[in-house]
This record gives sequence, structure tokens and C-alpha cells, in this order.
Amino acid sequence: MNNRRRYRQFFRLLLMLVAILLAGSLGYWLIEDGWTFLESLYMTVITITTVGFGEVREISPGGRIFTMVVILLGLGLGAAIIARIGQIIVESGITGMYGRRRMNERIRKLRNHYLLCGYGRTGSAIARKLAESGIPFVVIDSEPMHIETAISDGYPSLLGDASDDSILLEAGVKRARGTVLCVGNDQTNVNMALAARELNSEQNIISRGTDPALEYRLVRSGADTVVYPMRMGGEQIARAIADEYSGESSSDQGTSSSMLGYELRVVRNADEPTTVGAMMRAQEALRPVAVRHANGSMTHNPTPGTGVGTNDSLLLLIHEERKNRAAQEVNLIQWSDEMSLGSVKLDKEHKRIFKIAEDLQAAVLDGMGRDTLAKRYEMLTTYLGSHFHREEVMMRENGYPGQEEHQLQHEELTRQIQDLNADDRYDFPDETWDQLDRWLAQHFMSADKRFTEYLKGK
Repeated sequence: MNNRRRYRQFFRLLLMLVAILLAGSLGYWLIEDGWTFLESLYMTVITITTVGFGEVREISPGGRIFTMVVILLGLGLGAAIIARIGQIIVESGITGMYGRRRMNERIRKLRNHYLLCGYGRTGSAIARKLAESGIPFVVIDSEPMHIETAISDGYPSLLGDASDDSILLEAGVKRARGTVLCVGNDQTNVNMALAARELNSEQNIISRGTDPALEYRLVRSGADTVVYPMRMGGEQIARAIADEYSGESSSDQGTSSSMLGYELRVVRNADEPTTVGAMMRAQEALRPVAVRHANGSMTHNPTPGTGVGTNDSLLLLIHEERKNRAAQEVNLIQWSDEMSLGSVKLDKEHKRIFKIAEDLQAAVLDGMGRDTLAKRYEMLTTYLGSHFHREEVMMRENGYPGQEEHQLQHEELTRQIQDLNADDRYDFPDETWDQLDRWLAQHFMSADKRFTEYLKGK
């Protein structure tokens, strides 16, 4: 019997009790001469409850017969109500205890799963996608309502603080493949990342971010990847426009980060009338999207020959990185599959290092401000330091004989990268990128390759 049906029957019994009280009071009030309604109600209550008090007044023979009927009805109904209350208490306790035991057993059996910390809008959307993909996971949330929702959705769940070691251990963090942090507060995610990384240094930690300025803290605390849902929404819009431009489906495009380079730009024509094509060439745009004329009308998907009058505005799709770098003869930092070592963990982190270096180079070439350069440079040094630390932990745990020499190379590479900005001016000349690309590639393909081969030979 489910909870809804059980409680429905209980409320029906309560309604029947109210009905007997009203019927009894009305009966005494009609049968006995001179009784007030309050005296009639009192007589009904003491009769049903059998408390043994005396009658409020002398009862007539008809009243005595009516009293016996009330006693029989009241005793039967009272017994039924007490039995139902006891059943609800016992069944709820047993069901809850059995449910928790089953849930704990289900979590204990999980291996190579993910911990999903937070079950709000973002977390529930991730949970649905993981379930559809057949990826095992455990939901952790400190809000009882969120956990009730997750359980009703059929997901293994734990109520508690995901920065608490005992909760993480109960969720199987040491057996987990990774942890996803979906709380909408960056500081909370930092605390959870620290706890999760400390308990399992090998796992993949993905964190939701809200403030890009705090991304370096999330990375320093142990997050491998920081994702911004709002930025991804803009990325999807740009991707859809790019797909329309290229004639390719989104399945062919995948989720490449190159989409971040697309920009929708509104350009107002303040000079004499011109054409869409002329404005595209001036902006080095990929394609026109729409023209908003000064009179308020719109021309969608204009051709290069479409006229653009004075005070008209043109919406263009622009690949900003391609535009800004077209005139620069600089070797771009770029990851190559030839640098793959065959280690999923190390290759993933190496790709991440190159991506951060690419972002720093892009910021310099695109002429971004000092604050942006400072954040991206700090991101590179922070993530590189955390990567070196995790790699050294792996060496120590696996008894790697070349650890001392490898650590010296880490220290030298760290010093070289810090020297790129020794004067704190964030002024990086063109030769910086050749040096950085060469340093990283040489270290990965020599020292890290030897370590990877050692791990494969164990």
C-alpha cells in the first residue's frame, strides 16, 4: 500500500469521527429536554472516549439507548483510528529503514562511477544525461527536497555536505572515476574540490563556474575542468549560426572549443550608403546575418549586394581569432596527437595545459587588457603546478626510480615559465610562443614518455 492511499484512509477515519461527534451532539440535543449544544457535545465526547465521568444531567430512557449506540460506534471507530496510526508509524519506519539499506547497498556496489554534487537545475539535467548514457553516478545534496526528488527520479542519492569526508567516502569517492560539482556557489565548489581531490587524486573533477575571475581558485583546489553554463549557452547559439553558414550539421561539428572564437557583432553604418559586401570585407566577417534599417524594418540573410544605408545596422558573424591573427606571422601553440603518450589521465591533463597556453596566446594576440592576461597567465602557472604535483604523487605511489630527476625537470620548467613574466608586465614577445611550445612538447615527449613507459611495464 503506498503512502498516499494509506493516509487517505486515515483521513477518512478522522472524518467519520467528526461525523459521529456531530451526530451524537445533535442526538442528545434533540432527545433530552433543556440540554444546550455544548452539554450535548460534552456528553458525546466522554461517551466515545469512555473516560468514566458522570453524566452532565439525568438521562432519559431514550437517551440511554442512544448512549449505547454512541459507545459502540465510538469504540469501534477509535480502535480503527489507533490501529491505523500504529500501522502508519510502523510501516513508515520499516519502509524508510529498508529503503536506506537498499540505497546504501546500491551505492556500495558502484565502481568507476561519478559523484554528482548538487541536484538543482544543472545537476538534474546532468543526471538525466548520465542516466541516458548508462554512466553510473551518485547524487549528493544537502537539501532534503533535492534528495527526495533525486530518489523519486530513481537515482542513488545521499543527503549531506559534499565537502564532508564521511559523505564522500560513503558515496565511494575512492572508487569513483570522477566528481562533478554543480553547486551555484564557486566558494562551495572550491571546498568540495579540495575534499574530493584529497581523497582521490586520480579522479577527474569537473566544476560548474559562475565567476571566471575565480576560475584559478577552482583549478588550484583540484578541478580539472571549469564549465560556465551561461557561456555554453552562447556557444551553442554561435555553433548553430556557424552550422548554418557552413552547411554542416551539429553532429559533424561536435563540441569543439573552436566555437568560442565565433562572435555576433552589430556594426552601424554612420557614413554614406554602402553594401553588405563592403562592410563584410572591412570587418573580415564570415557572413551577414541581418540588416536593421533606420526605419525599423529588417532584412534577414542579406546578400553581399544588399544596400546598407546611413544609420542602418548590420549583424555579422565574425571569427575573431582568425581575423586578428590573419596579419600576424606567429606560430600558434597547438596540441598535436603526436604528443599522446597512451595514458588517458596524462594525455587529458597535457591537452588541458596546451589549451590554457592557447588561451593565453590568444589573449596576447587579440590585444586583451592586462587583467585578462594576468588571469590567463596565472591559470597556466597554477594548473601546471597542480599537474606536476599530481604526477609526482603518481610517481611516488608507483615507485618510479626516475622521480628525483623528473622533479628537477618540473622545477626547471616552472622557473622558465615564471621567467616569461619576471617583470610582471605581462608583455610577451612573439618568440615567447615558440619557447613555450618547445618546452612543453620536449618535456611531454621525453620525461613524461619515460614515466608512461615505466607504468605500462609494471
